[in-house]
Amino acid sequence: MMSKKKLREQRTETDNLISNLRGEVGEIIFTWILMKDLLVETGKYKSPNIIENMENQRLNRLHILVDKLRDEIVSRLSELAERKIGRLNFYFAGKKLNKLSKEIKNYEKFIIKNNFRKKRNYDISHKNYPRSGGNINL
Repeated sequence: MMSKKKLREQRTETDNLISNLRGEVGEIIFTWILMKDLLVETGKYKSPNIIENMENQRLNRLHILVDKLRDEIVSRLSELAERKIGRLNFYFAGKKLNKLSKEIKNYEKFIIKNNFRKKRNYDISHKNYPRSGGNINL
């Protein structure tokens, strides 16, 4: 009997998996370009006066948008580094194609080294909270 992971791997259409990965990478690149454009915009509204900057609603909105886009990029890059069969990530694609294992390991190391996974897990999407006496401190 074949394991669920092997069965999932076999039943996933290669073209569909690769197409979806390309789309995901494209979305990450598009988000990065948007973020960079907004960073340029923030420069137009910045003043040497810190108090003016803090009171500038347009500048504050731009900073919030930049932070949201940065978090989205970190989350998506981190998700692509997960080691889960049946999910949209490089590990699954590598297993399906039986290729690129060295490159995939290097990518995973890059994500871990730069704390992308940790940031995603503790600050962005999963909101993991450390245990402390059974209560969750929000």
